[in-house]
Formats: sequence, C-alpha cells, structure tokens
Amino acid sequence: MSPSPSDSPLIPTRSPVLHWLLTAFTAGIYAYVWIYRMMGDVNRLCREERIPVKKLVRGFVPLAVIYPLGFVFVVLQPPENPTAALLLHLALFAVATVLAYLVFYSLVRISAELRTLGLKSAPSALVVIVTTLFYLISLPILQDRLNKISIALREGPGPGQ
Repeated sequence: MSPSPSDSPLIPTRSPVLHWLLTAFTAGIYAYVWIYRMMGDVNRLCREERIPVKKLVRGFVPLAVIYPLGFVFVVLQPPENPTAALLLHLALFAVATVLAYLVFYSLVRISAELRTLGLKSAPSALVVIVTTLFYLISLPILQDRLNKISIALREGPGPGQ
C-alpha cells in the first residue's frame, strides 16, 4: 500500500549527482553517510523501522574502524612470520566481506522497501548488487527513486487521480 500525502512524512529530495560526487571525492566514505540517510528516509516513509538502521550501524562502525587500522598495520608493520601474515590477511578479508555484506544488505533493503511503498521502478536486488560493484552506481539510482516518492507526496494526487 503506497502512502498518501496526508499520512506520510515528507522526506527531503537530494541531488543524486551531488551526493555521488561527494562519494567519489571522499573515496567512497560519504557513501556510508548517504546510505544511512536513505535508510532513515525509507523508515520515515514507512512510519516504522523496517530497515534496522541502529543495528546495522552498531555492526558497521567497529568494523569500519578495525579495517583501516588493520590495513595500515599490515602495510607499515608486515609480520615476519608467514603464518601470522596469512592469518592477518584472512582476518582483514573477513572484515571487508562483512562490511560489503552490510552495505549490500542495506541497499537491497532500501530497494525492497521502495517496492513495498508502490514504486515499481525500484531496482531489483540483483541490479542493486551489480550496480554497487561498479563504483556505487546504485546509490544515485535509489536516491532518484526516493526523490520521486518525495515529490509525489509534496504534490499530492493530481487532477483525476
């Protein structure tokens, strides 16, 4: 059931191009902020926490701190013991895999919730994952779809609707 303008909170429209440029300029770091904001927008539209933002952030933040520190440690102080080096690389790979999973999960949930809100043009899970692999192209696509909902809610039903 799609929300009507009278019972849904308004969400801001954001420039997909500007946000993508910020993401590119910050080497991808801003993408996490952007994803967080989109998840919040979807939850506001749904009037409930359908995407567990707080849980995702609690899982993401420690890993996002550990990964770069571990990476710097490996580059600056590589272990002399080959077994220790292998274990450290495997640990970093595991952290990176979990981080990637959290990002993909968040984006797929945003897309799924857009579909439940009645937006049939929301990309499928596969499209979200594939376009995210190509330098986060899914982010401007999802932002554009959120903007369409925001604009529709502001304008209300048109004549004859």
